[in-house]
Parts: sequence; C-alpha cells; structure tokens
Amino acid sequence: MGLIREIKYALNHFKSSSIVDVKEHKTLNYQEVSTAIAQLKQTFRNVNFEQKIVVFDFYENSLDLVVLFLFVLEQKGIPLILEVSKNQPNLLKEIPYFAIIGQRQSLLSVSDSHLRTYKTPFGELRINESQLDTSMVENCSLLLTSSGSTGSKKIIKCRESGVLQNIKSNITALGINEKDRTLICLPIYYSYSLIGQFLSHLIAGADIILAPNRFIPLYLNEVLKKHQPTNFFITPTLVRVLSAYQSHINCDPLKFVAIGGGYLSKNCFVKFTRQFTCAYYYKTYGITEAGPRVSTYTIAYDQIHNFQPNYIGAPLENVQLATGKAIGNYQGKVSCYLHINTPSVYTGYLIDHQHCHKKTLGLETRDIVYKQQQDYYILGRETDFFRAAGSLWRFQIEDILFDEIPGLLKVNIYSDQTEKLQLGLIRNKRNNNDSGVHFRDRLKERFSPSVMQSLIINDHHEKFTFSK
Repeated sequence: MGLIREIKYALNHFKSSSIVDVKEHKTLNYQEVSTAIAQLKQTFRNVNFEQKIVVFDFYENSLDLVVLFLFVLEQKGIPLILEVSKNQPNLLKEIPYFAIIGQRQSLLSVSDSHLRTYKTPFGELRINESQLDTSMVENCSLLLTSSGSTGSKKIIKCRESGVLQNIKSNITALGINEKDRTLICLPIYYSYSLIGQFLSHLIAGADIILAPNRFIPLYLNEVLKKHQPTNFFITPTLVRVLSAYQSHINCDPLKFVAIGGGYLSKNCFVKFTRQFTCAYYYKTYGITEAGPRVSTYTIAYDQIHNFQPNYIGAPLENVQLATGKAIGNYQGKVSCYLHINTPSVYTGYLIDHQHCHKKTLGLETRDIVYKQQQDYYILGRETDFFRAAGSLWRFQIEDILFDEIPGLLKVNIYSDQTEKLQLGLIRNKRNNNDSGVHFRDRLKERFSPSVMQSLIINDHHEKFTFSK
C-alpha cells in the first residue's frame, strides 16, 4: 500500500485510537478524524487538489492542523507546513502554491485577487482559483523543510513511497505499536517530528497527544501526569531546557525518549536521564534529504554511563552507510564525508531548480564522519571545524562551554571576517546573573591564551532570543 492508503487503513482499522489537543482540551478518535475528512471532501468536491501545493501557515501544534493536513494528503495534494507569517513572509512569493491554510492565530496577510476564501470547522482555506486545472509539482507527494542549521531552510521534495519506507523503518526501529501514546512537543513542521513521530505513530495506530510546543517546559510535568504517554521526542536543545527547568517524570508508562537533532554531550545526557527515567533512550541521526530518519542509537538505562555522543547508531532497515572522500583526520582516524544509500532519498528542492537529485538511492552528504570497525561517528560539517579555537570541532567547544557556563541552553558558534570566534550564549534566565567577564575567567582554564584572545562572547537572555 502507498502512504495515503496506509493512513486511510489506520484511521478505519484503529477506530478507537485518539488524537488529543492539549491546549484546546479537544479529542477526536481515529474514526471521528476519518469522518471529518469525509465532510471536508464534500465541501471541496469541486476542487482538484491533486499535485498542487497547499501551504500551512504554522502557529502551533493543533488537532485542526492535523485534520486539514490529512485531508490534503488524501486529496493527493502536496502539503507544506511553514511558519510563514512569523519568520518568512516573503517566502510565499517563491512558492507556486495553490492554497494557503491559516490557523486561528495566524498573522499571515496575503493580497491576491485570485484567492477565494473557504471557511471550515478546522481553519480557513484560501484557494487560488486561477490554478484549478494546473498541476504544480511532478514526482513529489510531500514537501519537508530542513532544519536550517547550515544556513537558510530548504524545501525538500519527497516521494510517497520513500516517505512510507522511512515511516515503516522507524516503526520497526523504535518498536512503535497501537498500544503506544506519544507526546508531540516539537513543532510538527520539523521533519523529525512529522515523519519520525506523528505519521509513524498514526500508521501504527497509536494514541497521539499534541502539546503546545512553545511553552512545553513550563507544564510538561502536568501533561505527563494527566496523559500518561509511553514516549516523547525531543532535540538536544530541549533536553537542556527540560533539565534547566528541573522537569521530571515519576509515572510508570514511559517506555522511551527519542532525541534527534545535533550533538548532545555525555554530561547533559546523563543529567537528563536522572530526571526522565525509562527503559530505553534513542539518539537518532538523519537528514531531511534522506527521508529524514537514517539510523538509531539505542541506550538502555543501565548503560547510560557508556553513552557515546558522536556515535550515529545502527542504520534503519534497507539503509546502508559508507564513507566517501577523505578530507582529514581526527585523533589518528581518517575523516570522510558520509554517503547514505536509502529508498527514501529526496527528489530535489522546490525553489532551487538547479539542484535536482539524480535518479539514484545514493546520497552524498556534507556530514563528516570517521569509521571505527563497522561503526560511524560524526564530527560535524566543514563549517563546524574552527582553527581560531585551536583547531577544535564545534562539539569539542560545546563540551567545554556546557561544562563551564551555568544555565547554558544553546550556543551559536561562528568565525567572523576577522577570524574572531563569536560565541552566542543563550542561557536560562534563572542562571542569568553571571556576566561575560566571569565566563572568560572560567574558560581560561580550558582554552589556551591565543584562543582566549580570539573569543568574543555575546550573552543573551532566553526570553528574547531562545528558540528550539
């Protein structure tokens, strides 16, 4: 079966499984979601969504968003979830969209005489009626966005078959089943959250709890106690936030916590496991161009002190890893670009028409790894190596900063045009008393005098600058 048929089957087979909207105190079981989609089909029976881009202006995880997203998928439209009105108001000028969906608190303002507004119980659709008979994107079923960690976000074209393959591999790797209850506290426009968590649990028939991700550290304990999830997915930054807010869980059902995203130091990981105790932790590796999940590192609770921060884990089924061009060495080991062979590889980018992926399952990444026996360990990308810091990788600098600076949640590191190393520190406001001068005193013990001369520390308050 294809992705759409799998979704239909799940909604009709696991009728009593539910999707909960924590903020709106609203719940629909799978059968009710299916009924809602059928009603929307009647409303739009004269509208052809097939192969047309529908942009969702994301504000918050919500049940309304989920229903409309699944509706567009079932209509063979191509959904794209973005924070358009907040961060990228000009992006719409570059996207050949057919319709725009605004959530209740959307700030998006679009003046287009071709747009006709349709109101539904789940949100407002503005459809470009001049495009009713025009297919917009070929060889694409879903558009995902990259994290933007290497610059501007990319909009990535994915095939239905590839996405489904990634979902099924993810279900197998994490042992997801219909008895699970997953708490979604990351923005659903993250490909990791959308594919690895939401759609994986939906197709497995699990209960899904939608939390308002913007303020989850403030009331996570309450949500966990009330809804008793068996798992939740987070990023390394959110690991540190939850630790800073001293969130914790004492309820029994928690089976695992999945941690995606970038580097997480051993100290931060071990501290987190003391607050959130469960049988297993999964540190996952992936890039959106690969579907997005690639590999899984499984850590049992009794093995947490053996955690290896750079290990990317075992590849998903039908995924093969290999080393490419050698570019250097790390502690006596040859460092190379990572190659991924996966059936869920992307087909190209939406806006950058010059960059189309070749018709192959192979993907040459810019991630740099070294191989030890049969295992792969990630160092970063070329931009994560800083000669101004004494020829250190980003993760090595992060280890020092997170050990020495109290309340540090996130750090932005880059070399400026004068070869100075800029450190943008984002700290928990509860620990925001020390100044940058005190930080320099702490760091003198860990960095050489020449490195200290190149450091420029910018200390920020999380209230104004922090984001996941």
